[in-house]
Amino acid sequence: MTQLSSDIPLQALLKRFALIYLPVVIILSIILILSIRFDQQLQVRNTEVREGSRIEIAKERVTQDMLAVDTDLRVIANLPLLQRYLDSGNPKLRTKLEKFFLVLARETHRYDQIRYLDANGKEVVRIDYNAGKPAIVSREQLQNKSGRYYFSDTIKLDQGNIFVSPLDLNIEHGSLEIPYKPMVRYGTPVFDSEGHKKGIILLNYFGNELLKDFRAVMQGGNQHGSMLLNRDGYWLSSANSEDEWGFMLGRNERTFGHDFPEAWRTISAAKQGYLLTKIGLFVYTTAYPLLEGHHSSSGSTLAHTRSQQDVMTHEYNWKIVSFIPNDILSGAAFYNQPFFRKLLVVVYLLLALAAFLVARIALSAYSTETGRSVHGKLDSRSVATRGLFFTPDLWV
Repeated sequence: MTQLSSDIPLQALLKRFALIYLPVVIILSIILILSIRFDQQLQVRNTEVREGSRIEIAKERVTQDMLAVDTDLRVIANLPLLQRYLDSGNPKLRTKLEKFFLVLARETHRYDQIRYLDANGKEVVRIDYNAGKPAIVSREQLQNKSGRYYFSDTIKLDQGNIFVSPLDLNIEHGSLEIPYKPMVRYGTPVFDSEGHKKGIILLNYFGNELLKDFRAVMQGGNQHGSMLLNRDGYWLSSANSEDEWGFMLGRNERTFGHDFPEAWRTISAAKQGYLLTKIGLFVYTTAYPLLEGHHSSSGSTLAHTRSQQDVMTHEYNWKIVSFIPNDILSGAAFYNQPFFRKLLVVVYLLLALAAFLVARIALSAYSTETGRSVHGKLDSRSVATRGLFFTPDLWV
């Protein structure tokens, strides 16, 4: 029989080592696994709370931005100056109206264009922001916008109602304006004192201002996964700019649903919530920017094409999504740190060494106290009085 020393058989030592080491390692491993699972659950809950708060703030911010536009539009539509001009068509009143629009554009910094269009879609008054230098557009440069969806969708409304376009990219002279200008158009019909519909007031709200506010709120979170999606799942804001505006650029495959089909089925069907998947955690909510009396439509990506359908107030929505990949979700956890992994290896090795030494000492002590018979058999009476460390079957 192979011996570790002259009096302790190797087989007996290994059996004793296993009896001591394995229970300790199993218990330690169970405790470690339970600790890791608890920490993972805690990390997920903390992330849900943190990102949930962040996206609710973002939701409040973007809806408040659009509320300000609604207020400006209603103020303009009820201006006594505008009413007098609609009644008389006096050129002097038109000039005063231009100056008022010019001041509004200069002081608010949120409108690319402020316009009054007549009932035929012809621009009568137009202010262009001009990169921070608002100016009145001359009559020779005024355009007819009767073919644009936002005119036809606004002119058909009743008094007091407001049309809100989808958030899309501005089209000028039949082509996408470069660099891209995200835009939301607010329009309302205006009437003379006798109730005749004379045209519409149209505000081109800088969508970039809304998107900047959204990104500013989400900046402290996970930039890899902060997203603003329209109701069809197209990216309006993404960490990867190549994903954005797919519906305007003919990239129909650039949708959240294309990249995350399972997650989109859940997110598109619910107002808010959390979704833990095999690739990471999605935290999401839904913003409803439209107010009572607002109307919208599907809009059009073409310059002279009408909207395909009207959109109900509750159907006009944006999904705000924060995505935290698994490597970020648990990357800071103690059990994923290189130091902890090295420490764990050292602990297991030290436990093995300790178990080996305890087994050797126990068997050596027993061998010294009891000795062996000439034939190598143990004194059964002595064995019967010994504890766990001295069971005779370990010798064979």
